[in-house]
This record gives sequence, structure tokens and C-alpha cells, in this order.
Amino acid sequence: MHNIIAQELVSAVERNTHSALRYIPNLKVKSLKINWGGYTASTWWKYTDENELKSEINFPPIKANAKITNFMTEVYTGFALHEIGHNICTDKNVWADAISMEYKGHTGITKMLNALEDPRQEKELLSKCHFEGARNVLEKLTSWAVDESVKNGFDPSNPNQFLFTLNTLAYIDWCGYNVPSIGSAEDLLVSSGKLRNDLEQALIKLKACKNTQDVLDLCIELMDQYSNQQQPQNGKGVGQQSDDQSDDDDNSDNSDNSDNSDDKSDDADSSDDADSSDDADSSDDADSSENSKPSQNTVDMDRQGSDDAESSMSIDLSNQEFKNKEDFLRDDVDNDPNKKVDLDDKPLKAKSYETEQMVDSSDEDLDQKVQTKAKKVSNIVSKLNVSDCSQTLARILKNPDRYGSKRNRDRGKLDARKLGKLCTNTPNIFHQPWKQAGTKTAVSLLIDTSSSMKSRKIGRHLINNSQESINLALVLGNALHKVQVKYSVGCFPSANFSNSPLFCATGKSSYDKDYYILKDHDQHWMKSKHFVAYQHGKSDGGTPTHDAMMSEGLRLAKRSEDRKVMIIVTDGTPNSVEKCRQAKEIVSKWGIEVIGMVLTHYKLYSDVDPSWKRAEDQFIKSFDGCFDHYIVESSAKTMITNGLKELNKILK
Repeated sequence: MHNIIAQELVSAVERNTHSALRYIPNLKVKSLKINWGGYTASTWWKYTDENELKSEINFPPIKANAKITNFMTEVYTGFALHEIGHNICTDKNVWADAISMEYKGHTGITKMLNALEDPRQEKELLSKCHFEGARNVLEKLTSWAVDESVKNGFDPSNPNQFLFTLNTLAYIDWCGYNVPSIGSAEDLLVSSGKLRNDLEQALIKLKACKNTQDVLDLCIELMDQYSNQQQPQNGKGVGQQSDDQSDDDDNSDNSDNSDNSDDKSDDADSSDDADSSDDADSSDDADSSENSKPSQNTVDMDRQGSDDAESSMSIDLSNQEFKNKEDFLRDDVDNDPNKKVDLDDKPLKAKSYETEQMVDSSDEDLDQKVQTKAKKVSNIVSKLNVSDCSQTLARILKNPDRYGSKRNRDRGKLDARKLGKLCTNTPNIFHQPWKQAGTKTAVSLLIDTSSSMKSRKIGRHLINNSQESINLALVLGNALHKVQVKYSVGCFPSANFSNSPLFCATGKSSYDKDYYILKDHDQHWMKSKHFVAYQHGKSDGGTPTHDAMMSEGLRLAKRSEDRKVMIIVTDGTPNSVEKCRQAKEIVSKWGIEVIGMVLTHYKLYSDVDPSWKRAEDQFIKSFDGCFDHYIVESSAKTMITNGLKELNKILK
């Protein structure tokens, strides 16, 4: 089965969830955020005064490079839609009432409401959602959860698993889901033994529920009903308890159940036929293979079990062995070392990376300020003598398609210029066109704008990497623009433009983004280079290189160019070298070359002082595994004059 990695899972779940939301009529979504760092899977939501949905869906953390099967991708997508179903179909106030009741002594009421509300809200969601894939992923989520329960010893006849059995029965009979490890609704009822009558009656009442309040009322009714029963002894049914109990009470309870059992069983059977004809067919298939050996992930059906409706089991609804889908997702991560995030080794986690992009403001004074600074920086760059290096770099990265024609061929297309040779019986009057495919390249330049890039004096040398790194970005941009190579520039962990909401594409000042885009690939260089110049001389913060690599790697991976190059200009060891290495491994799988332009002041005197040489070697060694290739210079200024030559050699 084809695998993806967890970071790709994040993108897939977000893409599929947003797609599904577009197919729900009359639903206005203000915001949907999917987090991958919660203790367990859950959701939070509210509606604005304009009746717009604001939702957050939480998944347990997963290692970014964990292998995920396509089936589990659909399971995770199904869970996201399951939580969206709660956002749309579950009454939050009723849920709050249940929590209040739990605190006041109704032990188990919230667990029971969760068990019965889940299939009801999914049934309602599917009636509203016109997204064809919604039913498929929700069905796979349920099937997977039941499979996991079966592996852990699910017993439909166990009174302590009554809620999970009823929950599964509702999914199969009411929602019409196919759960191979269970079979049909009838298969599940047969295997439930003396719980059958209780399950059938509860299912009939559940299917009559129209909203969350109806489900809560049913929960209260069932809890009251079973709280009046006496507890069974040694797992025996009520009818099998010792003689010292009141025969009148027992007979009264059993007679109440038997009065309605026949009628409600008939209703349940007709409901099965109406709602789940496919399940009935699958039930026939299951019956035909009665003597075959069951799968290890299939409930062992007791087909000779008693169907006696007069029998009933005492059920303690306050102490049920019920695990919801959130619990199964949490267990799946915790029990798989490939996925589990161990706090000791601090691996790179799968997450949604957030970016911000600079745009022109609506304020003329602000825009004039940007243009003025851009002109000053452009004058500085124009004085740099790097034409040879930049032109060579441009030629290397251009590599367009090449066309030509082989002439004087004895076959191919008729060459009009050779028609005069027809009278001489010369056969070579044809030509054959040829084409040599070139390579389209996309380049991303990531600039470290941490505090260490600020201007400082080392001995007699004045280093200002926060300025010179922007000069380097402009030099590269001017060269690549001439040959129409797609080129983007961004910075981390801070950006000068983010201080003003008018410059931010989101319209909000942002200081906590993973990556800041100054110029995107598809923006015209001459119309957007002033965005890059505005960052000139500004720097602040740490060095979260791995976040920037992943953010830009995700953007590059979506592009169609044949060659994708990520160049990182940095002067400091990453906040987490291990996470940076993992990020490089991931983006490399996406076909992206990572080149580091490493700046270190140790190189200033490493040629004359052995201690500086040792310090330089130790500093460079800390980057092992972070880049495919790297270039080392003392400053961004020398990177412009000398580093571009090395870059040309690497990119050839």
C-alpha cells in the first residue's frame, strides 16, 4: 500500500476538509483551524453574530516523517469531518447541560451522550453534505475504530460494553455503514445474546431523535430505566438471579420489556430493510460462509445464541467500557513508535505552517516610505561588481527547451528549399525537426533575520549581515529576472513589514508566523523588489531554521518546475539542529535541493590563527545534515563577491 508522511497528511486533511465544507449549503465558515499538537483529538467551535462558524479541530501530535497509509489518511479525514458534524449538528448548550449533570451526580451521562450523539449527528451531516467522499471517509473511520475495538476483545454480549455495541449498531443500521469485522446489524444483534432486546428498544428510540436534546432525553430515560434494575450476580441475567430476590419485581420488569419487544422488533426489522438493503445482502453472504474460519479482526458470532426476548441483562450505564473515536486516534499514535512524539528526543512534529506575505498598503505615505528606501538600497546594489557571477548563474538556471532541424534527410518532412533537386532524383530533400527539453527551475531564497545578523564589529572588520543579505537577494533577483527564472525571497523569524497590518496580506500585524514572504515566485520582480529592499538592515529573534524550511518546502513542493532550489542564508546554528536535519530529509523527498550559505566571523582570522580555525570547523560541523551543499564565507558581503562563484559550481 502506498504511504505518505505525516506532514503530507496534514495538507491532505486540511484540503479535503475545506473541500467538504464547500458542499454544505447555507454554511458560512469564518475560520477553520486544524491543530496537530493536542493531547487527544477534539473540537472547539462557536458561531459569530453573523452566524459564521469559527472552528478548531485538534489532533494528537505525530512525527512529521512518520509513514501514514492512504487508508489512515482517509480515517483522519473522516475524523475531521466527524468533528465538523458536531460543529454543525450538535447543540453546544445541550452538551454543556450534560457536563453539568455529570458534575451533579449523573455519572456516565456525558459518555452516553457522546456514544449516541455521534451516529445521530453523522446521519444528519450526510443529509446536508453533498460531498461524495464524505460518506466514504466517515464509514472508514467507523470501520477502523470497530476493528481496533475487536482487536482489544470487543464482546457485544458484555453488559459493560452496551454503549459501544449500541453505537456500532446505530452506525450499521441507521447510517448504513459497512463494517466488515461486524457484518450486518442482524449479525451484531445475534452476537449480543440477551442484550438483544435492550439494544433493539434503545435503537428504535435513538432513530426517533431529531436533535441533541432528544438524545440527551433518551440518555436520561435509559439511565433511569437501568438504575432501577438490581445488579446481576456472576454475570447472570436478571431472570437468572438468586431466589431471595423479589419474584414480583422481576416478573414486573420482564413483563414490561416483553410487552413491547415483539412490536419493536418488527419495527426494527422493517427499518433494517428500508435503510440498509446493502447490509442485508452482506448478511446473506456472511450466513453462507458460516462454517468458514473467521478473520482475526472479526467478531466471533454466536449464531446459536439465545434470541429469547424475555431475557434481559442488568446494565450499569454509569460504568461503561466505551471508547470514542478520539480515544482510538490517541491510542493509535501512542502505540506506534513510528508516530509517537517522545518529549525526550523532541522530533519534528507534523503541523500546519503559517506564513505572512508583504503587500502594498493603502496608505500613500507608507508606500512612499517603502519606495524611498528601495531606491537607496538599489543605488548601493548598483555599485557592486558582480556581473560575471550573476550572468553565469543566470545561464546555468535558465536552460530552456531547444529546437532545431536535421536537413538533407531521406525521410521526414518535405523541405521546401530543396524542391529544386527533384529533377536530379536526389533523395535528400527532407528535414527532421528535433526538440531537446530544457529544465525549468524555481528558486527560493530564505534569509535569516535573527538578532545575530545585526551590525557588529569584529576586530577591524565591520559586519552588517542584515543589510548585505538583502543586497545578495537583490543581486540574485536582478540576474534571475533577466532569464525569467521563478524566484522568491522570504525571511525568518521576523520581518519589518509585519509591524504594520497595512503591509500584511492577512490585514493583521503578525509576530508569530513560521515564515514571512517578501516576494513570491509568481510576482513580477520589477514590481515587487521594493518589498525585499524594505527588509534592509532589520533583524530580530532566534533561528528557527526548520520552521522556515518546512514552510517554504511545502510551497515549493506544489510548484510544477522541474528543478527546485532552496537557498538559506544564515549566520547561526539552528534552534534545533536535529529538527533542521529532519526538515532537510523531508524536503529532499519532495525533490528540493537545499543549499546553505553559512556566514561565520571565525573565517575572518582562521587563516592566521589556529584557534579561530578550530572554532570555524566546530561551527560548520554543527550544520552536518542540514543542507545538501553549503558555502562558507565570513559575511554576506563576501558571499556576494566570492560565494556566488561557489554557487555556480554547485548548480551546474
